[in-house]
Amino acid sequence: MINCLANFIMLTSASNKSISDRAPSDYLADVEAAASDKLNDWLAANLLSREAFEAAKSDDYDTFLMRRAETIHRTIFPYAGWSTEETDEDEEPKEDEAEAPIGVDLEREEEAETEDAAEHAE
Repeated sequence: MINCLANFIMLTSASNKSISDRAPSDYLADVEAAASDKLNDWLAANLLSREAFEAAKSDDYDTFLMRRAETIHRTIFPYAGWSTEETDEDEEPKEDEAEAPIGVDLEREEEAETEDAAEHAE
């Protein structure tokens, strides 16, 4: 899971090298000290919730990934026009609520299918 999106963050090469062999509980103390009263701004700018940051400071990688992924999900999905509301896992999504892969316009595909069917009927 080291290469999952929730584990990526923008760093300078120098910063990345300085933390490469250190546990998050170690280097995040330095980040917290450097950020001082701007920590919440730094976290928000990097799509990190306070819960994700605290999990990382405790070296709780699984909770960090889960919380960071939730924040990324809540932030990015509205830009794609997708809902971030929780649904019952047993409930099937309604046809108009289906999530399309990135770059797929479901309405345009349905129109094209209808046009193709009409052309073949003639």
